[in-house]
Amino acid sequence: MSHTHPHRHPPLKGGINFRDFGGYDTADGRRVKWKHLFRSGHLANLTPEDHAHLDGFGIGAICDFRTDWENDHETTALPEHIQARLQRFNIWPKSARTANDMVKALAEGTTTDAEVYESQNVVYREFVRDFSGHYAAMFRHIMAAEGKAVLIHCAGGKDRTGLGAAFMHLTLGVPEEVVHEDYILTNQHPRTQKFIRIMAERAAKITGKTDPGHVEELFPHYMKLFGARADSLQAAFDTIKSMTGSFDAYRRDLLKVTDAEAEKLKAWYLE
Repeated sequence: MSHTHPHRHPPLKGGINFRDFGGYDTADGRRVKWKHLFRSGHLANLTPEDHAHLDGFGIGAICDFRTDWENDHETTALPEHIQARLQRFNIWPKSARTANDMVKALAEGTTTDAEVYESQNVVYREFVRDFSGHYAAMFRHIMAAEGKAVLIHCAGGKDRTGLGAAFMHLTLGVPEEVVHEDYILTNQHPRTQKFIRIMAERAAKITGKTDPGHVEELFPHYMKLFGARADSLQAAFDTIKSMTGSFDAYRRDLLKVTDAEAEKLKAWYLE
């Protein structure tokens, strides 16, 4: 299914990396339904028109992976009847560093590209090892929606949300290579590119090289460093396999989704 399908990116003016992660074929020949599974960055900038779109989707569960601090600074403000469907999960790995901290360290030379790459992969391993209970709670919230549309989100819609979407896809039978393709779509979103360009501008300011040409040189480099990276998602998948042998075992043992519940999710979200 084309990544440019018109359903892929619903027209939300205040959406941050908001997209439909349906439309993908599964290993058993079925397809993930459109307009049932959505992923996003924070929801603080949604307009009244965006709220109407969400209402039209019939959202039955919203899963917010951000911390209390993040919500305090970019507070979700939805109409009361939609807000009532939101549950927060407070995921923040102990090795995670803020983007500003990493940009400052790179610009000042106190960290290297290789260290940034590895630190991101460490975070993904911690998602799997330390937060399986949080993602299990995500599935409980989704199950309670009984087949209604679902929205999962964090701040940028890349890491915590990316792994949540991957878990849902794998549970539904989407092949691993296709899960990677959906994950990488974050890099094509204009809001993602704008955020990383701001990071490049901050680095240029720290080093005193603020001419536009230098920022343009930094931008593709920072996209590779801070965008959605296949090796990070693979680090999570490799950790799952080292812990339990397979995703299905991880899903049963740590995400607490039984085979019967997985079949129910397939009945709801596949066609």
